[in-house]
Amino acid sequence: MYNSKDKSNSSEESKKKNEVNELAQATFDSFKPFINIFDSGLKVLDRYIHVITKDDWRLHARYKNGEKPTYPDGSKFNPYLDIVRNIYNPKFVQEQIDCEEIRAYTSGNRGLGLLYIDLDAHKLWQTDQKDSLEILQTIFPEAFYRGSSRGENGYLKVRYNSVEAFNEVADQLQDVMGRWFLQNQILCDFEIKGTITTKHNSGKLAKLPFTNLAKLTASSQGWGFDELDRFNACPIVPLWRVKEVVDRLEADLDPDLVAKGWEQKNRFIQRDNANDQLTKKLRGFGWTGTDEYILREFNKIKSEQSRGDGKIRIPVYNNVVEDVDASQPSLSPKQPRFAPKAEVASTDRDGFAEGDAFARNFDDLLPFTRQFYKQHKRFPSLEDALVHLRDSGLFSGCWDDNESRRQCRVGQILSYIEDSFDPALLGNDDARPVVLKSGKFSWWVSKKFGRGINMEAKTRLVRTFDPVSLTAPVTVTKAFVPARFIETFTTVANFCLNDDPLENKAVPTNRFKKIWNMVVDGAVWNQTYFQIVRDMFDRMGIIKIYDRNHETGKAWRWVSGSSFPAGSWKEEQTKLKKLWKRFSSGKTFSEFIAGINKDRNNKLLNTLYQTVSQNSDHLGAAMVNGPRPDI
Repeated sequence: MYNSKDKSNSSEESKKKNEVNELAQATFDSFKPFINIFDSGLKVLDRYIHVITKDDWRLHARYKNGEKPTYPDGSKFNPYLDIVRNIYNPKFVQEQIDCEEIRAYTSGNRGLGLLYIDLDAHKLWQTDQKDSLEILQTIFPEAFYRGSSRGENGYLKVRYNSVEAFNEVADQLQDVMGRWFLQNQILCDFEIKGTITTKHNSGKLAKLPFTNLAKLTASSQGWGFDELDRFNACPIVPLWRVKEVVDRLEADLDPDLVAKGWEQKNRFIQRDNANDQLTKKLRGFGWTGTDEYILREFNKIKSEQSRGDGKIRIPVYNNVVEDVDASQPSLSPKQPRFAPKAEVASTDRDGFAEGDAFARNFDDLLPFTRQFYKQHKRFPSLEDALVHLRDSGLFSGCWDDNESRRQCRVGQILSYIEDSFDPALLGNDDARPVVLKSGKFSWWVSKKFGRGINMEAKTRLVRTFDPVSLTAPVTVTKAFVPARFIETFTTVANFCLNDDPLENKAVPTNRFKKIWNMVVDGAVWNQTYFQIVRDMFDRMGIIKIYDRNHETGKAWRWVSGSSFPAGSWKEEQTKLKKLWKRFSSGKTFSEFIAGINKDRNNKLLNTLYQTVSQNSDHLGAAMVNGPRPDI
């Protein structure tokens, strides 16, 4: 009786779980004609992936022919787990509405498609999002528009006769609209997604608009029947109409105005790149926090260097100088005023000079304070720092010019350095400088991992086990770790484990990250990728994590494994030849070493025996005619 009741309850729970609400079903029915349910996507980490890949379909075809195919990693192909359960269905819609997953789509291949108009305003200087949306609504009033926290998303229903023509028009629209934005000095980014998957190329995945996460729908209401009614009311546009609009826009393009618009936008891009490099450099000096916080604090120090004339000259490290009138509101990025590269006076000087004195002095004084403390056991004063700059020629123009500003600037820099200065962290004078380059192990990573690591983790949700069907759902998480990240990881691991290991063999993650930022041309840090590579290296024997007890003040302890790469290709080949010689003999390592020692002793005794035989006249005939020494 107990079992009967339990089965009944489990059956009802399982049935209730598989049911979807009315909104999810109605949404699926409205979007299904325009999307390919056999080629949808899922957001994993920070990108979208196809949940059913072309490899899955190839294995499925072999499975239908009676084979039992397997993936390259040895796992068996399962038609239900790898194909059937990943076909887009109303349950996926409900999961996205409930904020459990973020799904994506490619357009359908049966005459109806859904072009995704992606208007991005990710940068602070992209302040023309509203104007851009008004332009798009004028050009494509038939589209369904839905806002997000970083831009606007548009969905255009299209009827087409040729898959190739649909994809070509989508690519042309992205190219022409992007140039048209530049011509009209619009800084927002424009992209077209939601193309159709063909035999040779996968379609561009586009985000579905059902997400109710606040951070993704900051400028629009949550998904409901009102939004669905708006989508259903949007008409279907023939492809020739879209093509006609694209051709008309392309005919109005002026190459000179496009180039001018790109030059303006590129200034902001170069400034961001320079700020990224500056942020990375400051992190190496111990600055912590988000990128925005670091730049804000750094610029706060710089902005205090001169306020005498009511204007603040703020260099941004990309030959762009913004003149900001302190008495007037700040200029918006949409109306930038660009100045040529700041020129340095050509008066006699001994040192190197740049347009940005603050950044130059900061770079010069940081190593100076460390070296000064090592020699004098005290922090340098303002006078000490000024003498160092003057005697080393680390200034531009005449030393007596702008003396008060220089003193103020140097004093601010010393105050900041002193706040974060810790003498206990200073190394000895004999310590060699650390120079790390990610290309050292590129040959090994290319040979071992190719372009990178494709990970697919299948997790069975035991908590949702169904006692009736005796099954539990399985979630699949996919990720791709590029080869450049693996190279950087190997370089840092080699330094931490072989070149400069700690006495207790611990590898703290914060030390690993700090050394990571010192690698020249290294990959950007990613905590998830770090964990994937670390665990894979441990399984492959490249490293060996022998202590995983993590407590306050204690980190995991690693050592380099037997498969850790050598420093160069030649060293690796030498090591492999030695290993092959031992393995081919069928002996253990101790037996192999014992054999080498025995051969060496035999050679020594044979040499002595021959020497004794040649000098037998001095030792007597008995020695010559006697038996050979027992070896």
